[in-house]
Amino acid sequence: MMKLRLKDRSLDVRTVECDEGVCLVQCEGELDIEASPRLREALEAGVRIASRRLVLDLRRVSRIDSSGVGEVVGLCKRLRPGTRLQVLASNPKVRMLLSMAGLGGVMSAPGRAA
Repeated sequence: MMKLRLKDRSLDVRTVECDEGVCLVQCEGELDIEASPRLREALEAGVRIASRRLVLDLRRVSRIDSSGVGEVVGLCKRLRPGTRLQVLASNPKVRMLLSMAGLGGVMSAPGRAA
């Protein structure tokens, strides 16, 4: 099992291999331009691990800006063929911005990990 944890004052990011081919990236805090490089690093680790499914848990993200949304959109382009992305988000503003970026189809209902 691989774990990667990146933390600073605005964003805590943790990448965990949950099962073979399944990776969870959990974020907590504010996802802004300052935090985007940490998110990118965690997502790159997740892409290397995930061959079946990558779960991006944003339920504890209080704020996201365009750079954070851009990282999630970029993630979709870097996934291996056949790897499914699932995004968990409960904050209505975070959900709205991700939906506006065309990611509504990969979001799960708040609080549910399928």
